[in-house]
Amino acid sequence: MSDNQEVDNKTPETINNGRNMDGTFAVGHAPSSPGRPHKGDALTDIMREYLDGCVDSKDGITRRKRGEIFVQSVYASALKGNAACIKLLWEQIDGSATQKIQLTGQTCKIEIAPEEDGL
Repeated sequence: MSDNQEVDNKTPETINNGRNMDGTFAVGHAPSSPGRPHKGDALTDIMREYLDGCVDSKDGITRRKRGEIFVQSVYASALKGNAACIKLLWEQIDGSATQKIQLTGQTCKIEIAPEEDGL
């Protein structure tokens, strides 16, 4: 059987590597991942759960959250001059600084016509 005969027998959903006749992906053939991970499977969720956990303090009497220990460690490093820790704390307190962007490309001239009498 030639290649042309195989293509003729296929449904529109499977022609051209899982694409419809109009070029769009057929149902079930999209190349992207299945989407956002389910709640609890994302790295952020796992990290938050871990940081919410508690550990025994060195004295063995009190328990502290890992997140609290992490923040204290970052803060101590920032006080010692660690630029990455300073930036991290600054952005968490004030938010990221806005960044200007420059758009380049084709320009167009807009002219405002003078008002006519009676309008």
